[in-house]
Amino acid sequence: MSGMLSVVQKDRIHLVADAAFYDPDTGILTGIGPKIWPFPKINAAFSSRGSALSFPLFRHLLEAIELATFDDFVSVAPDAFQSLYSMLGAETCEVMVAGFSTARDRPEVYWWCNHKGWDGLEPGNVYRLEGVSQFGLDRDDLPSAEAFTPTDAVSAFQKGREHLSDLHCGAADVPFMAHAIGGGVLHIELTADGCNGSWLHEWPDVIGEKIDPLRDEQPAVDWRQGRTTPAGCPLGAAQLAA
Repeated sequence: MSGMLSVVQKDRIHLVADAAFYDPDTGILTGIGPKIWPFPKINAAFSSRGSALSFPLFRHLLEAIELATFDDFVSVAPDAFQSLYSMLGAETCEVMVAGFSTARDRPEVYWWCNHKGWDGLEPGNVYRLEGVSQFGLDRDDLPSAEAFTPTDAVSAFQKGREHLSDLHCGAADVPFMAHAIGGGVLHIELTADGCNGSWLHEWPDVIGEKIDPLRDEQPAVDWRQGRTTPAGCPLGAAQLAA
């Protein structure tokens, strides 16, 4: 699966994700675009790995909930994710949510999945994550939460990109191994005052082809010209230009 990272510091959260959407049966890229989306109305954002449907479905679900603060979401998170589970059907995903709790005066990250557990995180449960939490990446490639800077993410994602992973996440009888981190590295920094995002890195991946780390020495393709942002994504390519 793709790469996803959260780093919770004293007064902020760094949320980082790659930009590849692909066919899990072939490994062929079907799209490249932002995989961190903002919540409607409130200061929060989410990322996901797995089915691309999780992005528009979760965003649609959030729009139907009356949210005035991030704490409002936390209070209904189990029910919200149960609704997402029903909407996804047989599709599988992991969702990471980041926001700032005014009630507890701290940044918070929550995680949920609907497939096999990950490092002791069981499907269907909502977990609050602290410090550095990485998925599809190696923890040894990242510093402590206190020492983390956004540039640290680029090297970690690059190393993760070079590894093969099972695109079926262990759900199929036979694993399909392929490279799964691609497109680029998107970083969002969220504080009590708001959030901003930028592209830290881009790779020369090509839609319609498999991710190939050996291609990395070539110039990156400018895919942000309005043609590959997933349908329904409220973060336009121009807003996230480096």
